[in-house]
Amino acid sequence: MALSHRYETYLDHLGVTVPVSFLRLAEPGSHAVALRHDVDHSIDMALEMACFEYRRNTRSTYYILPDAPYWNDANIIEKCLQLQDFGHEVGLHCNALAQWYTGATSDPAAYLKRMLDWLRGNGIRIKGMSAHGDKSCYDGQFINYWQFRELRPASPQESENGLTPEGVPGPDGQGGLQYPLDHVLTRPDGAGFALWSTSMAELGLEYDAMHVPFDHYYTDSGGEWTRSPDPCSVSMDTGRHQVLCHPEHWKGSQKIFFFLSTARSGSKWLSTVLDAASSVTSRHECMLNHRLVQGELVEDKRTADGFLELQTDPHSVKKLLLDVRPWVERLKRDYAEVNVYLEEFLPELTACYPESTLIHLHRRPADVVSSLLNRRWYDTPEDDRHPVMEVEHWEEMGPFEKACWYVRLVNERLMQACALSLRFDRMIRGPKELEIVLSQLGIGFYPRLAKPYFSKTINAGEKGIFPAYRRWSRKQKARYHAICDPLKKELGYHISGRLLIWLSQMALLFQKPPKSQRSTAQPNPPEPLPVDIAASSASPGCTVRHASGVLEIVPHGGRHAHVLLGGGAWHRTTNDAGWPSELAHYYRAELCASIAAGDTARVICLLYDAEGNQLEQRGLVRLRSDKSEYVFSFRPGSEAVRFNLAVYMSATALPASVVVRSFTLHKLPLTHVEW
Repeated sequence: MALSHRYETYLDHLGVTVPVSFLRLAEPGSHAVALRHDVDHSIDMALEMACFEYRRNTRSTYYILPDAPYWNDANIIEKCLQLQDFGHEVGLHCNALAQWYTGATSDPAAYLKRMLDWLRGNGIRIKGMSAHGDKSCYDGQFINYWQFRELRPASPQESENGLTPEGVPGPDGQGGLQYPLDHVLTRPDGAGFALWSTSMAELGLEYDAMHVPFDHYYTDSGGEWTRSPDPCSVSMDTGRHQVLCHPEHWKGSQKIFFFLSTARSGSKWLSTVLDAASSVTSRHECMLNHRLVQGELVEDKRTADGFLELQTDPHSVKKLLLDVRPWVERLKRDYAEVNVYLEEFLPELTACYPESTLIHLHRRPADVVSSLLNRRWYDTPEDDRHPVMEVEHWEEMGPFEKACWYVRLVNERLMQACALSLRFDRMIRGPKELEIVLSQLGIGFYPRLAKPYFSKTINAGEKGIFPAYRRWSRKQKARYHAICDPLKKELGYHISGRLLIWLSQMALLFQKPPKSQRSTAQPNPPEPLPVDIAASSASPGCTVRHASGVLEIVPHGGRHAHVLLGGGAWHRTTNDAGWPSELAHYYRAELCASIAAGDTARVICLLYDAEGNQLEQRGLVRLRSDKSEYVFSFRPGSEAVRFNLAVYMSATALPASVVVRSFTLHKLPLTHVEW
């Protein structure tokens, strides 16, 4: 969760702070406020706190606990190094004596040496420690720093008796420990450990937090200032102060963020970076594509085939948005959703998440247009997978012009709706741009953890299908600028004055004729293609039964399974399998199929070259238990000579069966112009 606003109030009161090690050199009568954090439970909460302090030029010490659950974090070293990068001191939250008492180690000194050697060998500069108040300290009546020779007082019985495991007296003198008269810690199995027997110097430890000079001590142990005065009630202007704040006690209310954009604007990359290198849990296009089943998220993708049905069904959209909310609220951190579809449902989104913050993610419009067309957006007139824009003559436009209008209108709506914006092409140059925006949002950001992603492409587009801007035709450039230049200006992308003059001339030259002057010739009617589902072929992973024109597919054996509706084989095809692909045409399929509740399967288009080799596998539609009639269209592309359609069932989620009752396929001419 985000840090509580209370913490900022405390930092304001504390003023300039220093790491605990600074107190070692603080003379009596000097002034210093040392800020200390014992990281008992969450390294992520500590990182968020450390980032917040760094942005305020506050310095402190973070004592990390080697046997805490977070020690198994694969990035524990990088996270500790990030604490150092923020200018903080990293120390050891020592629990070795407790480890010995519970039987986790037989040699506390050797255990500490191994741990410290590993940490220091990875660049973590540990010089100091604080004692952890483990539960076993109360059971065994000891303090973890009793292990160390240099910390032994002249009379342990006098000075240590009655202290808590933290090393301070209990509230009102209650709850203190009983120091053993023989200076030996005895555990339940009868084994003994000689107290004050380990050398700190030999371990390279220079101080313990409770043994540096200070005049006043404050601790929030247990989440309240019960063992000390509240530091906000005390003047910090004079004297030496040590203030202990456990990160887990300073959680605030959850914050929710939505980063919204057009498709192909870096949304997947941003979501990955946020989840790996910030204080939020981030998901990419989770909402609308998941349901909550018995408390767990279950994928139920609604933003692919049939998206237009969802676009006109606000009731279902609200239900999907609210269905995920309990999962979001259970998260231990703030939540960020990066989503390219939620822009279509801004009223529903703000109604279901009124407390959320919306951020506009955008990318150079021409790059988005090229990337969309490389992903085959609007490649058939019947495309139902992508949003329809409210633009005159939309149905008559080709893919290029539709993509241009999509980019313009979506960005214009987001500019109006969002509080902040983030520019993708600047963001990926380095962490500075991202840090600026995340700082404004109060999201912690960790450059060390983010660094690997700035040289990594995530969710790359396909190459060679549609060219970059510099290789567009004059017609395409003219039409693009006529549509998108108002947007480019608003987003801050440079537009050359000379280019504008040339483009205005080109726009006139390539202007579409008025609708009344366009050809009224009717396109050729759909041509039915031969289909015989009885001739379909099945993989070894399933059994197929034919009866009265109905095809029943039953997978078995726990392996991937498929049925090719055009017969033949998966990886290679022949002239008597599948169907030929013709240029300037697209294909419409109508399928009636049923599947049991909770089961899933997909229809995939397989594309083949002139030699029969498979070029591509393209997902077309997902079969759902709440739907039986499917109409979908696809355009194979110029390289494909033949294609086939497969009902595919994954080994990770095999359905009980798929029943195909009917299947038809039609070829239709593409009638739209180039742009």
